[in-house]
Amino acid sequence: MKLNGKCILSAVFALASAAAIISFKPAEGYAATTSEINDSSVFVKQLEHESCTLCANVMMLRRAALLRGDSDWSSITESSARASLWCWAGMYCDYTYKGFTVTQKRFSYDVKSQLIALLKEHPEGIVAYDYDYPHAVLVTDYTNGEFYIAEPANNVSPGRIKASQALFNIQQSEAYWYITNASLKVTDGEKQNEDTIVSQRWKVTASSGLNLRSGAGTSYESKAVIPCGKILSVTQTVSDGVNKWGYVSYQSQEGWISLNYAKRVSSAAIGLTSSISTAKVTLGSSIKIKASASGGSGSFQYAYYYKKNSSSNWIRIKNYSNSKIVTYQPLSATDYTILIKAKDSKGQVAEKKWSISVRKPLTNTSAVSAQKTYTGKTLTLKGASYGGFGSIQYAYYFKRPSDNNWVTIKGYSASKKAGFVPLTAAEYSILIKAKDENGNISKKTFKVVVKRALTNTSSVSASKVRSGSAVAMNGSAVGGSGSYQYAYYYRTSASSSWTAIQKYSKSTSVLFMPAKSGEYELLIKVKDSEDTIAKKVFNLTVTK
Repeated sequence: MKLNGKCILSAVFALASAAAIISFKPAEGYAATTSEINDSSVFVKQLEHESCTLCANVMMLRRAALLRGDSDWSSITESSARASLWCWAGMYCDYTYKGFTVTQKRFSYDVKSQLIALLKEHPEGIVAYDYDYPHAVLVTDYTNGEFYIAEPANNVSPGRIKASQALFNIQQSEAYWYITNASLKVTDGEKQNEDTIVSQRWKVTASSGLNLRSGAGTSYESKAVIPCGKILSVTQTVSDGVNKWGYVSYQSQEGWISLNYAKRVSSAAIGLTSSISTAKVTLGSSIKIKASASGGSGSFQYAYYYKKNSSSNWIRIKNYSNSKIVTYQPLSATDYTILIKAKDSKGQVAEKKWSISVRKPLTNTSAVSAQKTYTGKTLTLKGASYGGFGSIQYAYYFKRPSDNNWVTIKGYSASKKAGFVPLTAAEYSILIKAKDENGNISKKTFKVVVKRALTNTSSVSASKVRSGSAVAMNGSAVGGSGSYQYAYYYRTSASSSWTAIQKYSKSTSVLFMPAKSGEYELLIKVKDSEDTIAKKVFNLTVTK
């Protein structure tokens, strides 16, 4: 089984130059530290538009090789690994490379919880894949309640970055690759903070209020002060050895509070595990919003809202009800936020938000320079479009009546122009495809009639005669369009202008009788019904 990953390109980075910047020295007992496997030189960018899965796996293998102590870890590149990891159809689900056995599996339960568990066992990272986008990233670690990744796409920041910068929500991933035959550890013994997914209610007990911090630690900045007595829903907990921290939402801000200064409230908080069908929507299409909740008290009701990001006003899609699924169709090509609220029987409310981008449908407005042409003449294909997501790439193809498949003139690239020279006379089909960064494709097809080029096949009866003798000038041609007309001329070697013997007519032969000896040039022109002209010149020597 093979899997193809498609992704967004804007500029291609040189993989080899990024791969050999530093050389790490293995430490005693283990091979590399956390900072070393997170060095910017370890992470690379994809070389091709659809090789995100290959690139993400390469980064995982590079980190694994570092942890194993391989001195040649930087030699693992898309180019060197392609033969083992990739075929024409895409990425292998299972493969072996440099002693590492890698397997692809589906997420079987809550993606976040499963990713956290996997990362504790795999410091080299996990490659997460979203079939719907489709795209892959390397998830490097889960630290202070936040996932970090390395993004193969060239239009996203390089190196280890926050998962919020990924091209898709990694918590909606459907499949993952991981190394199954190696138990790797870091030299410094650094671990991801132990994190537990919870659904709890906590009450602030600090009389002066409790800081809402940007990370799980006292060194992180305070974003707000939560007053004493405030009850909050804690959705994650983590311990740093001194304090136990809880992840909460307060006045539209999210962050961490020290649970050492709060008290657990018996009523369980609502755990809202909802989803949307897509984060990138073509105008005219709909989004399916699914709600699901746990914890709390009694049964749940759900309410659905949206707002344009340019506005502060929420608009209700559906008020509180038992409906767990609603469909929403955006009416404007802009960025939106979707909000779901879950309310239990005691009135406790939990909410969850998503950002979505809505764009006009990708519309192909490409053109060809002519719909009638001749063999050997260049036809210009012009790629153009509007709408869609991000930058657009174009691909150009042709097909003759005798062809079963399209023949590629130029594959997908940012080039908005391609030249095509037809070599045989036929009715050609020309296809221009436009593809956006979301993988949407818009096609446009043209019919181009290609005729054989007009060729002058005229002749003369002799190249040397005596003065007073006649030379027969015979007009003939092939190719072109319709019927032909011929014109006949001569000039002496001393003249720069032509003298007409007979202007354009259907006559295919005339006689020329030179009056004087000397060197002459004879010219026969042929013109088809579309006024295309082909010329042919002959040299004639006239003696006394």
